[in-house]
Parts: sequence; C-alpha cells; structure tokens
Amino acid sequence: MDILLCGGFLGSGKTTLINKLLRGMTAQGLTVAVVENEAGQEGVDAALVAAGGIRVTPLFGGCVCCQISGELLSAVQRIEEELSPDWVVVEMSGLALMDGIRDTFRRYGRPGLALHTLSVADMARWPKLLRAMEPVVRRQLAGADIVAVNKVDLVSADPTALDQMAALAPGAVLVPISAAGAEPERVWADLRAALSRREGAGV
Repeated sequence: MDILLCGGFLGSGKTTLINKLLRGMTAQGLTVAVVENEAGQEGVDAALVAAGGIRVTPLFGGCVCCQISGELLSAVQRIEEELSPDWVVVEMSGLALMDGIRDTFRRYGRPGLALHTLSVADMARWPKLLRAMEPVVRRQLAGADIVAVNKVDLVSADPTALDQMAALAPGAVLVPISAAGAEPERVWADLRAALSRREGAGV
C-alpha cells in the first residue's frame, strides 16, 4: 500500500487535482482510499460527517472516502488493516505543515511504509502567498516529493517562481499542471511519472 499526502493552501486547486487524480487512478484499476482531513472545507465528499473513528463511503470505481476524527497515523494504519487499498490519498488541511506530517509518518509509521508527498503550488497567487505566508509556504514545500505547479493555464509558469519553488523543495519534481482542464488519466500519468523520476534518482 502506497500513501500520498497532499497539501496546499485553500484555493490552490488541491481538491480539484485530487478528484482528477482519484478518477485517473481508478480508471487504471487501482483501489484507492481518500482521507479527508480538511475540517469545515468543501472536499471530495462534503456530505461525509463522522462523530468518531473512521466512516467509509463508496465514491466510484475502486475508490472510497474515509472521514476521520482522531490521529491521522492511526487512522491510516486502520485503513490498511481493514481495507488494504493500493493507495491511500490524504487531503490535508490548507495550513498543514507537510514536512512535520511527513516526518511523523517516517518516524512512527510501519517500517518500509511507501510514503509520497505532493504539494500544490498556486501559480496565479504565488508571489502574494510567498510574501504573506512565507514560513508556512516553506514548510509545505520543504516536505514535498512533487510540487504540482497549478493554474498554468491562467498564468504562465514564471521561471523566477519556478526557481523559488525548486529552492524551497530541494529534490522535488516540479510538474506544471492545469488541474481544472486536465483529463483524469493525464493527471495520474503525470504524477506517476514524477514519482518514478524521484525513485529513479534514488531520492
């Protein structure tokens, strides 16, 4: 079972990208559990509300949505034991610090856990976000294996901004993308290729 942690500020297009990603994965015959950890925000399935533990609702194909309360690492471990999907995709809160959550999984998760991290960077708002929230931006990107540079259909991928992202996410693969307009299969293919590039580089 592989785990993909997905982070990004509210409005970055993170949920749109995750929805496309899920459909692309299930179209390839993969089973996927998506965990929403975005309290109070419009997510993959806004109707899911749970008082405690894990609640599982079918979405489509081989995909289910798990709404959790309590500690994320324990919830993911339970999903592995009870559902054993090919992938668990975790949609994190818009202010979640990717590097800290990644390190928690690495330190306390099951040995040999296949963990991957994806940060969504909003190309349209990048200069404003970097100025206003640089410490959070730094920690979101510092823990990323992949940086999805979103909304390149609205604003071209500025070389200076890409250099800044690369410096904040050393070793990460930057993937320019337009999540809103991309086909699900293309989203999954592009992100899978980026993961393969990292694995091939031994990062």
